[in-house]
Amino acid sequence: KAFFHASSPIKTENIDQIWGGEKLPYLLSVESSEDEGYANRTSQNVISFLEFKEKLLSNNLVTDELNIEEIKNSKINEFTTSGRVKNIIVGKFLISAEKLRTIFGLKSTNFTIVADNNNITFNVIGYGHGVGMSQYGAVYMANNGTKYTDILSHYYKNTNIKKI
Repeated sequence: KAFFHASSPIKTENIDQIWGGEKLPYLLSVESSEDEGYANRTSQNVISFLEFKEKLLSNNLVTDELNIEEIKNSKINEFTTSGRVKNIIVGKFLISAEKLRTIFGLKSTNFTIVADNNNITFNVIGYGHGVGMSQYGAVYMANNGTKYTDILSHYYKNTNIKKI
């Protein structure tokens, strides 16, 4: 399973933190640098409280009793080992960051949450699930003279590259 994604400008993610706990010795979190000029390095999603509640309701993640004040007080509850968001608390509801990424089209689970009087804003870093090789990280390494074998060994730990 040679997973890859577009961008992890700080670190990649351990596979067991994303998809139900499967552990593979070569899909571990590693540092990942990228060109700061990459257009999708950061993004922002601004969602009204009403839309936020409606989408959570339609995905059976909250009940109708959730109120605006609880949405306004949404906060990150837990982080993954690489520092991405694992889940958030909205009122009494625990919601996985992966679900939020899918429902709201967030580019990554590496985000912060800011609420104002009408909206909840996700400030996002990176693009993709974060597991395996960062494509923009690999480009950055290649542009700085790193050989492809070293790039692959960096992103896929404990692997050997050989001719078959």
